[in-house]
Amino acid sequence: MKRSVIFAGLTLLFIASVIGGLYLGYADLSLGEILNALSRGLAGKGGDDVAYAIVMDIRLPRVLLAILTGVALAVSGLIMQAVVGNPIADPYILGISSGASLGATLAIVLGLMSALGNVAVGISAFLFALLTSVGVMILSRIGGRATSERLILSGLALSAATSSIATLLVYTAKNRDAIREVNFWLMGSLSGAKMNQIAFIGPVILALCIFLATQSRNLNLLLLGDEVAYTLGKDLAKLRSAYIVAVSLLVGLVVYTSGTIGFVGLIVPHMARFLLGTNHRHLLPGVILLGASLLLWADVAARNALPAGELPTGVVVSVVGAPFFVYLIVKNSREVQP
Repeated sequence: MKRSVIFAGLTLLFIASVIGGLYLGYADLSLGEILNALSRGLAGKGGDDVAYAIVMDIRLPRVLLAILTGVALAVSGLIMQAVVGNPIADPYILGISSGASLGATLAIVLGLMSALGNVAVGISAFLFALLTSVGVMILSRIGGRATSERLILSGLALSAATSSIATLLVYTAKNRDAIREVNFWLMGSLSGAKMNQIAFIGPVILALCIFLATQSRNLNLLLLGDEVAYTLGKDLAKLRSAYIVAVSLLVGLVVYTSGTIGFVGLIVPHMARFLLGTNHRHLLPGVILLGASLLLWADVAARNALPAGELPTGVVVSVVGAPFFVYLIVKNSREVQP
């Protein structure tokens, strides 16, 4: 009964977050104008008035992208914490974000994949994120099975290498506009939301989340450790590889559209555990609702914080996430003390 009430509350929070994302902004639109614009857009009637343009071309794409990004990062964080057996792990622990950052830096500073036009940065980041995750899996299997400790160490090694290369490229770059663009991209933002991108990443994120939702028993088993799993006939190395591929795709799609937004994948799983317990059967739908709601409100704050312009969404999330991360470190350090 208690869990049903919590899920009902999370669902209402998500609905309120969507309404807030569509309603709150510099342009003062009534709910009636917003609903009218949405109904015309969904019916394919279109319109050339200001309200229709604001809702359908600006706010709706950002709301949808915030939902997809929040869901992808929250689910990825939950999976990675199970895969590496570390409660303060996040989707970027295996160096995926560093690989994406290198790809974006190469595209911005050196013009890699410039023939692809406006999507060059996102595609380059996506490909380098996947390459980094593949490198982590290969490196972690050298000389034995891909245990959680090997994965973390491999991720740290590749993260340091890719970060160093990206830093060197920025340091030696002479184009100040390129340096500014790299820094803004690394902060993460939903300002470039476009419906064609959403139509591309939406089905993939949905399919991956459905797949991971079917893995709740195996994810629970990961928490018991390798030795217990082997006695039950489960090969955790293969499971970890499959889940890392899924997380890499999710994170790669996020950095393709939004840059690197931190802390969502770290704090949302802990919020869900506090409310719903440790069973992944309940945690997965919980982090989906919480992740989407958190990023929706973060984006609302980002685009309304300044009188002119907006803050990167990743900066707003970090303001909340950084203190929470410190709290988790202190909490875990106390728990391991004799």
